[in-house]
Amino acid sequence: MSTALVTGGASGIGAALVARLRAEGFEVQVLDLTTGFDVGAPHDWDTVDPSNNDSGSNTWIWVLVAGVALAAIAAAVFFGRRRA
Repeated sequence: MSTALVTGGASGIGAALVARLRAEGFEVQVLDLTTGFDVGAPHDWDTVDPSNNDSGSNTWIWVLVAGVALAAIAAAVFFGRRRA
């Protein structure tokens, strides 16, 4: 079985990607603040083991979407100010 890892997978775009990947037959690891994983905390990344899944295969798809909303807001503010 192919495996995937999705940050921010508990809601929004991440949750939609998790659902799609599972529908396509992927085993998915969800890393999210709601499960205690903070993408901004280096020590949280130390706990990620790409081979830690039910199938024993390495994770070969990584989807990093945590914080997308904040990035979009920052871009909107930045580009909005550039136009002024």
